[in-house]
Amino acid sequence: MCVELTYLLMLEAKSYSYLDYRVFREYFPEDIW
Repeated sequence: MCVELTYLLMLEAKSYSYLDYRVFREYFPEDIW
């Protein structure tokens, strides 16, 4: 159960970071880079 919980937390962290990245790209377009 501990391994499954850790796996779920890792998946949530990945999805959250991916969403943050998308929001960041929306607010800061590529022309800034």
